[in-house]
Amino acid sequence: MANPLTYSKSSEPFDSALFSAPTAEYRGCPLWSWNNKLNGEDLLEQIDDFQTIGMGGFHIHSRVGLDTEYLGEEFIELVKRCVGKAKEKKLLACLYDEDRWPSGCAGGLVVAGRPEYKLQHLLLTPLPYGNLG
Repeated sequence: MANPLTYSKSSEPFDSALFSAPTAEYRGCPLWSWNNKLNGEDLLEQIDDFQTIGMGGFHIHSRVGLDTEYLGEEFIELVKRCVGKAKEKKLLACLYDEDRWPSGCAGGLVVAGRPEYKLQHLLLTPLPYGNLG
């Protein structure tokens, strides 16, 4: 099965029917902030809402305030339920896996137990560091 995010129909001639009633991959697909204690029934209802307002899917994005263990058993089960519901509704589902941090950190799991790999920064300033005047 081809990846629906490759926009395979983009190389075909213009299709006015597709333009009038675009399939999921040609509709909006918002970042869906998961930023509280997650409730499965509420999440499934929100997927219905996404379809009702014309979205083609969603990107699950954990945010500050998430009170369900990131990548824990409950979290993964909720992701599976939401992906299953998206499939039933012919919507796209993506997991935006940054957990509140720059790409690849997975909420600190990438550097867990390895503090030497934590974030470092470079400060560029026209004044010598520590000199305010």
